[in-house]
Amino acid sequence: MTALTPALEPVTQWLRHRVAIAFLLLAAVVAAAVAPTANDQAANASAQRQSANRQIHRLQQKGYVAAACTRKGTLMVDPKTHQHVTVKLT
Repeated sequence: MTALTPALEPVTQWLRHRVAIAFLLLAAVVAAAVAPTANDQAANASAQRQSANRQIHRLQQKGYVAAACTRKGTLMVDPKTHQHVTVKLT
C-alpha cells in the first residue's frame, strides 16, 4: 500500500457510485420506453373484443344465433334465412 492508495479510495468509490446511478437511469429509461407499448397492445386487444361483442349483439338483435366457435371467429347463423356471418375476434 502506497501513500496514494488511501487518497484514491474515495475517488474509486465516487466513480462506482456514479456508474451505479448511470445504470439505474438507463434501466428506468428502458422501462419507461417499453411500458407504453405493452399498454397500447392491451388497450388495442380490449377495443377489438368490445367491437366483436357489439357486432355479435347487433346480429343477435336481427335474429342471428351463435352457432359455432371457429379459428376465424364466432359463426353467427340466422335460423330463418340460413345466412351465416363470421365475427372475427382478433
